[in-house]
Amino acid sequence: MCMGHTWYLAADMQMFVLTPIILIPLALYPVAGWIVAIVLLILSTAGNVIMVYENNFPPTFTIFGDDAVLSNEDRAMNYYTHMYYAAWIRCQIYIMGILVGWVLQKYKNIKINTILNFFLWIIGSALMLTVLFGLYHYNQGNPLPLFWRAAYSALSKPAWGLGLSWLLVSCYYGYGGPINQFMSWNIWVPLGRLSYCAYLVHYPLITYFFGLEKNVIYYSSLWQIVLNFYVPITALSFAVAFVLSVLVEVPAGKLEALLLRPRNQSEKPIKGAGDPAWEILNDPKSIEEKLAKNDDLKF
Repeated sequence: MCMGHTWYLAADMQMFVLTPIILIPLALYPVAGWIVAIVLLILSTAGNVIMVYENNFPPTFTIFGDDAVLSNEDRAMNYYTHMYYAAWIRCQIYIMGILVGWVLQKYKNIKINTILNFFLWIIGSALMLTVLFGLYHYNQGNPLPLFWRAAYSALSKPAWGLGLSWLLVSCYYGYGGPINQFMSWNIWVPLGRLSYCAYLVHYPLITYFFGLEKNVIYYSSLWQIVLNFYVPITALSFAVAFVLSVLVEVPAGKLEALLLRPRNQSEKPIKGAGDPAWEILNDPKSIEEKLAKNDDLKF
């Protein structure tokens, strides 16, 4: 692949195509849908454990160390194929997202006890922090038994997904506090709409910025990384994403909506239809109501 990060598009499409396996039972028999989703989660987790045991894989993608993914080319390709790119490994959080979406759609208003909300935030935060810092000693060069490598590889994604799920549920029902306020800022709306295009272009821009360096890149301070790489790459990614969205994504979306718009070919257009004056005279609704809703007829 010329753009290696786009492997996710293939995995995401595979998961999207197979979502009816969960969505149809959820719509018809919710209990059956939950059972199907949980079974698929268990199968994905078990498959993850088996892959780590069979191939002696590390707990996550690693660059350095004796068991690093990139220690040799064959090992790297094996890890990419069976772990990193595999939709059946990546589907854990996707399935959890489907279930969270079903809960939000099914239950519009839920009252959550303050104490329960507090403890669930603690649990969710603890899970996510464990995922982030659980491999600290391993990353310092200390060996990790195969059992714990398999456990981390298989359970880290569901643990992270549980933390995200509670964050979403709590904020949706109004119990997110300052986090909900931060995530509700209007500034995220345009950035969110550009996120797909930014995803497509950010990796080539990272390569470009690194290629501009005349010397070996090394870490000296957090500010050096933020100012020299993070800020310019992020800003340029969204700037290029805006151009790409205006020239490609938005027109393609409009064209798709136009082509897929349902039309009844058997009905002939009625003369005068679409003219506000004609609709007022030929519609049983009151003229006052029509005038109130139609800006074209206001003076």
